[in-house]
Amino acid sequence: MAIAVPGIAVTTSDLISIRNALDSLFKLQSANGQLPYAGYPFNELGIVSFTYHLYALIGVANFYHWSGDQAYLESQWDGWKSGMEWAAAQIDETGLANVTASADWLRFGMGGHNIEANSILFYTLNLGVTLATLENDTETASRWSGLAAGIQAAAVPLLWQPSVGLFRDNETTTLAPQDGNAWAVKSGLVTSPDQVAQISESLQARWGPYGAPAPEAADAVSPFISGFELDVHFVANRTAAALALIRSMWADFMLDDPRMTNSTFIEGYSTTGELHYAPYKNDPRISHAHGWATGPTSSLTVCRSIYKCQRYVY
Repeated sequence: MAIAVPGIAVTTSDLISIRNALDSLFKLQSANGQLPYAGYPFNELGIVSFTYHLYALIGVANFYHWSGDQAYLESQWDGWKSGMEWAAAQIDETGLANVTASADWLRFGMGGHNIEANSILFYTLNLGVTLATLENDTETASRWSGLAAGIQAAAVPLLWQPSVGLFRDNETTTLAPQDGNAWAVKSGLVTSPDQVAQISESLQARWGPYGAPAPEAADAVSPFISGFELDVHFVANRTAAALALIRSMWADFMLDDPRMTNSTFIEGYSTTGELHYAPYKNDPRISHAHGWATGPTSSLTVCRSIYKCQRYVY
């Protein structure tokens, strides 16, 4: 929904479907505030995903942004606040969330003081500050602002790799993930223009003939995470790089390759160009019409103010 909701909002504006999807998640919210990995008809309450939980909260903020539906926001506020507190409870003495749930977008190795998870948490806490202020909940807004500042202060010294120009996934590895580095910029966690440019350049240096790799998912190319990477290049004011990725990955390969539908975008594939997605055991399972692969739709529409691209929600 972090990709699909903005894409829908700037094209069909089918906000009712967005609201129904969000409702299907909040109907299944646990008493402790945790949101399910998936809503109806799956009802996957047993799978815990720290990031999918946050994506649902972001979805509500996005819905409010494009609809202006104050009544809907107020109807969801108690659940939203409870969900934010569940996520914030994972923050330990380091100032970062220590993620123990493994489920994510089909990446491998989620856990620890993870840069992706903490960047998304930082982003969502800041959304919460805005929403809490709208709800006249100034005490909550102040506390969430402090937690966000703590994440920002702790993440960079712990996880930044200057010699690589990218963040490592967590404190136990040197793996530099696409998702965490994209979100570190998109979330506003990184404020230095030089550092943003370095991340953009380092991500581009890894591109292959079929797009941007996601080494956190073995040999996968993820249109989902690459949609967030586009925002990195726009924020870095490296528009030519963003457009080059769109033209090569989405246009030349995902639309024009004879194995594709020529009208929809695939869920994921291999860096070799094979229609194999590392997280799946069987290739026919790959979706060829996947909402999370539509990143350029909202990036090209919303990132008109390039420097403020990462702040587009508010």
